[in-house]
This record gives sequence, C-alpha cells and structure tokens, in this order.
Amino acid sequence: KLQWYLFSGTLPSGHYCPGINNELLNLEYNGITPLICTEGTYCAGFGNENQTECAPGTWNSHRGQTLCMTCPLGYLCRGSADLPSIC
Repeated sequence: KLQWYLFSGTLPSGHYCPGINNELLNLEYNGITPLICTEGTYCAGFGNENQTECAPGTWNSHRGQTLCMTCPLGYLCRGSADLPSIC
C-alpha cells in the first residue's frame, strides 16, 4: 500500500494527510500513511492536506470520494453522509 504512494510521489485523489503539504510529501514520505476521506466529505485532485465537507444541497455516503453528489429534486440534503430525505 505505502509502496504505491512512494512510487507515485503524491497523494491520490480521495485521500489526504493532515498537516502535511504536498511539496513535503514529494521529498519525504517515510512514516506517513494517507487517510481515506470519510463519508460526508470529499478530496478532489491530488495532494490534499484536508478533507472537505459536503456543502448543503449535496451529500456523500461513501469513503474516498472526489466529489459530493447533488441532491435529487424534491429531496433535502444537509451536506453530510446522511441519505437525502424527502421534503
């Protein structure tokens, strides 16, 4: 698992490393384990230092996502991991 990250030289999308910027990761990656973004958040692009919470009107019930899904018409989404609820 860690060997793949060492080979790629950057964090893959859907993952993050809190408090570590991507420039440092490219130079020294020993002992750092990337975290997968949790439900109700997303990690777009590469080299994320933090995960981003889904905005109101969107939702995400899966880990490791690169975006949040738009709330379906006629449903309420509070911007979390909760499933859309009927208005």
